[in-house]
Amino acid sequence: YLIYRYGAGYPRETSFFAAMPGGLIEAVAMGERAGGDGATLTLLQFSRLILCILLVPLGITLYEGMAVGSASGIQFGDAGERMTLIDGLLLVASGTLGLRGALWLRMPAAIITGPILASGAVHLAGLTEADPPAFLVSFTQLIVGTALGVRFTGFARSDVLRGMAAAAASVTVALALALAIGLLLAAAVGENAEAVVLAFAPGGVVEMSLVALSLQLSVVFVSAHHVARILLCVFMAKYAHAWLVKHRGWQGMAEGSSG
Repeated sequence: YLIYRYGAGYPRETSFFAAMPGGLIEAVAMGERAGGDGATLTLLQFSRLILCILLVPLGITLYEGMAVGSASGIQFGDAGERMTLIDGLLLVASGTLGLRGALWLRMPAAIITGPILASGAVHLAGLTEADPPAFLVSFTQLIVGTALGVRFTGFARSDVLRGMAAAAASVTVALALALAIGLLLAAAVGENAEAVVLAFAPGGVVEMSLVALSLQLSVVFVSAHHVARILLCVFMAKYAHAWLVKHRGWQGMAEGSSG
């Protein structure tokens, strides 16, 4: 937050939600509702994700002396190809009921948190091991990416460079913390230090899991941390911002861009 607010000079709400280390779509949506600039938030969150996906595998490649992650050609098997009708119905029900339950409970970012928790419960219960088919995931990513990408229309080059520089500084600090935590906690949690670093990297759950897979580390350990990171970021950002509005005089929409 300090990097975006005082280093780059962004308004408070924009800086606060740009600093969320997870939940790109949720950060943009919550930030806009709080009075932040949606286009700037999209740029900063996109930059965070892209930089993590580029820098973490590159750093481990240089350390290990071999290509890792998607660069090594490794990929997950498509469990969606083995999906049965029952599996499909369970996934659809998880998404539908999870969303309705999250809306009823007034959970933050209900469209993502509810279905994730419901799907996780169904999978943990052993009712299904299926994933959505790869083509549906790719199609969804195309739609979401296009919807977010059009926000950059009219962005000046100087604004883009300013945002990427601020995001690079933020990601550098976050990755330094991830590295320190990985080295400190590896022995305590009984995992390789690289696995802990991958688990705490602030973005790219699929790529971090692929890196773990290529290094024969625990993919479950890494991916579970990233899911927890996204959920915790969404919940904590909502209630932390509400606390700031109530106790520190943040005004959200009324503040405008003056900060």
